[in-house]
Amino acid sequence: MPACSALTNSLAKSPEYHVDLFYTQPSVPFENLHTYLDGIKSLRRISSIKDIPEPCELSKYNLIIVTGWYSHQWNRNLQIAKKINRSLIVASAIDNIKAIKTTHKLRQLFGMLAYRVYLSRIFDYCLVPGTDSSELMKFLGHPSSKIYQGYYGASSQIYSTCVKIRNRPKNFLFVGQIIPRKGIDILINAFKLYQKAGGTYGLTIVGSTDEKEDKAILSIEEFQSIQLLSFAQPDKIADLMNWHRVLITPSRFDHWATVVCEAAACGCLLVASKQVGASNDIIKNGINGFVFDALKKSPEKDLAAIMHKLELLLDSESAEQRSMISQKISSLWSEHQYKLSVEAMLK
Repeated sequence: MPACSALTNSLAKSPEYHVDLFYTQPSVPFENLHTYLDGIKSLRRISSIKDIPEPCELSKYNLIIVTGWYSHQWNRNLQIAKKINRSLIVASAIDNIKAIKTTHKLRQLFGMLAYRVYLSRIFDYCLVPGTDSSELMKFLGHPSSKIYQGYYGASSQIYSTCVKIRNRPKNFLFVGQIIPRKGIDILINAFKLYQKAGGTYGLTIVGSTDEKEDKAILSIEEFQSIQLLSFAQPDKIADLMNWHRVLITPSRFDHWATVVCEAAACGCLLVASKQVGASNDIIKNGINGFVFDALKKSPEKDLAAIMHKLELLLDSESAEQRSMISQKISSLWSEHQYKLSVEAMLK
């Protein structure tokens, strides 16, 4: 993601660091990715297993941060590289959280055994987005003293508050994939209830959809107060956030949802399900937003009630203060925190 790449890029621009990046092609159609990576010394695309660097090359680094641990070839090469260079530090950047479904819980139990027996010998540290991922890594067996936050965040190069919240149009905002896992049906049904009860805010939905897979979005057409926009680039998203008062992220499951942090940096109040990892870190319930349960029966009723609460709160004198709290919290997930975590791993 560009915003996360910008965190790494900020570190790369520091004169004391030399940063190379091995990457895979992102599936999301981001444009001008090079603008977020201009501090990186070397960019190398990994298209197949044969493109993965050999252990001898990897052993020349002081610190290697690997996203995930699912590649056997990467793990093998890292293990050999650590034997060549005994001082090499390897960190796993992971955004997974504890599973909700029983089948996933069983998989994580097996993962715990694999991590303790094998992977813990490869990874010295873990770099995670927030609290929920930290808890998973502790469950898998990684020492809490070697888990650092800051993997995701909102880059100040892109996301910042430009418009005071009470000067913005009275609208809610959703940004993400328009799929059932993201709770798009919960949002639309909640918005229907909210409007029927006299709610006056509009709703903007930003994302892409496959109408063959998801029928819920088709009902948007009958509502004039819902604006549907296609996938947008990060700078456009930041502009939209500055012209909306509230971001709603009603996912049934989401590892962290960086968009919540990005919206906080733009001064939005926030609504998210407790199934969204970032809700634990970014939202102070009842202060700069609200958290609800997307898996309970009729979650749209709770979300509609929250919409009404926010409409009243945003007409009060406390609105600007609540917006500033969002901004302050988001600053804990920034370029500075990313750099602090990397420096701690290098000590």
